[in-house]
Amino acid sequence: MRIKIEDLLLNEAKKLPFSGQENWLEPIYSFFSVPRNQQRPLLQGSFCLTRSENFVEVQGSYQFSPFIPCSRCSELIQWPLTESIKINVLLTEQDFLPERNLSKAELDEYYCENRQIDLELILNEAVQLALPTVTTGLSPENPSACPQCHTENLRDCIYSSSTLAEKGRNPFARLKELKLSE
Repeated sequence: MRIKIEDLLLNEAKKLPFSGQENWLEPIYSFFSVPRNQQRPLLQGSFCLTRSENFVEVQGSYQFSPFIPCSRCSELIQWPLTESIKINVLLTEQDFLPERNLSKAELDEYYCENRQIDLELILNEAVQLALPTVTTGLSPENPSACPQCHTENLRDCIYSSSTLAEKGRNPFARLKELKLSE
């Protein structure tokens, strides 16, 4: 969903709720699988946009429980998210200047493109960044085990690319075997 800057009145808040049925949410839904016999979870929330002279403040919150693969067994587990969003969108078009160091404040700012604010982009980024990189479901019967594969979560290593024979071997041992000319 794109909002034109001209549609926002100076210093007046514009509230934009979303129920999860909107078409502009489809690109976000496309990142998540849904198990058979399950309904697609809805992404619900609202935005509040307030325009000032130099930027538009975008505040909002959302609730979403997407299905994501367990990092241990790859079964789909539901991961509930309840997050808030607060960013600034600068009204000046971003100039393509030579590379430079950004200040901390500039790292949290977005730039408007074609005098529009893309709320789908902002929401998609917020959802993707809220998801952990390693996910493991928790079993109600045994909180230290995955409910699908029953692998203990407290183990140091779940998967390894090396064989058991290689695990105890010093990685630098092969260097001693090399015959190098002096």
